[in-house]
Amino acid sequence: MAYTTAQLVTAYTNANLGKAPDAATTLTLDAYATQTQTGGLSDAAALTNTLKLVNSTTAVAIQTYQFFTGVAPSAAGLDFLVDSTTNTNDLNDAYYSKFAQENRFINFSINLATGAGAGATAFAAAYTGVSYAQTVATAYDKIIGNAVATAAGVDVAAAVAFLSRQANIDYLTAFVRANTPFTAAADIDLAVKAALIGTILNAATVSGIGGYATATAAMINDLSDGALSTDNAAGVNLFTAYPSSGVSGSTLSLTTGTDTLTGTANNDTFVAGEVAGAATLTVGDTLSGGAGTDVLNWVQAAAVTALPTGVTISGIETMNVTSGAAITLNTSSGVTGLTALNTNTSGAAQTVTAGAGQT
Repeated sequence: MAYTTAQLVTAYTNANLGKAPDAATTLTLDAYATQTQTGGLSDAAALTNTLKLVNSTTAVAIQTYQFFTGVAPSAAGLDFLVDSTTNTNDLNDAYYSKFAQENRFINFSINLATGAGAGATAFAAAYTGVSYAQTVATAYDKIIGNAVATAAGVDVAAAVAFLSRQANIDYLTAFVRANTPFTAAADIDLAVKAALIGTILNAATVSGIGGYATATAAMINDLSDGALSTDNAAGVNLFTAYPSSGVSGSTLSLTTGTDTLTGTANNDTFVAGEVAGAATLTVGDTLSGGAGTDVLNWVQAAAVTALPTGVTISGIETMNVTSGAAITLNTSSGVTGLTALNTNTSGAAQTVTAGAGQT
């Protein structure tokens, strides 16, 4: 369809929790839009490139909270951390402007893992007495995955050795002392280990390799249409909400017309948001997930009263349905291959009839 600059600006702003792009970023988005219009860039690539621009804000909050607390922030939590009228030190405020992306990951990691941080107790229990090299090795495998990295051409042993080298430990120790002066002396060791983990989270984000990176990209894509389809006030389990096992596939966005979309052999995300206030999951749409573990995110402001007439959905394992009003949905017909059905409303009634094998 080709993107306009305004559409990419909107996607960026939504993914950045309401913070619009600055002038330089807007010029970048304009270039992406022009390339989709002239055939130099696919729509999917333009959107992917656009959403990578919030890696230093939204991705920092998502990944650090998932690692250190076990859940990514809710929509309200992301709003507070990324662009808030009440938090004067959110990721788009002046305080973080002095930090490069990697140092933002490090700073958030230290804050969560030490002192009164939300993950401090669990982190201390797990990492006290563990060496720096062991911290790097286990965190690297958890965040990126040794097998995944090897398949991508990474020498895992060399990467772990590089991150664990004494020069890096000395640098991070100095960083902790300079940038977190209130860290207790007894917590310096744990803070350095948290900083190492922050470094790995950043490396995963930059490379796009591993479960954390792919699931985070899916969550940011979900945000880009203006709503979080898997929101939970207690936090969002990133890997349950955005299954990222295997290889990340394509993002396929529905239109207001009749769509026939087929996924790839990898893990695809189908997006049925709204375009100018109009629903995109409409009469006669046919969605086929193909192989992989696929997700459909269906978001609309109006009540969901039924699956639109003639819609067929096959081979999509997870459906996330979000409405600004009530949800009444029967997936026992017209839907095959679904194993997980998640619904979310703003306190309105939900009546769901699931088919066999659906939870």
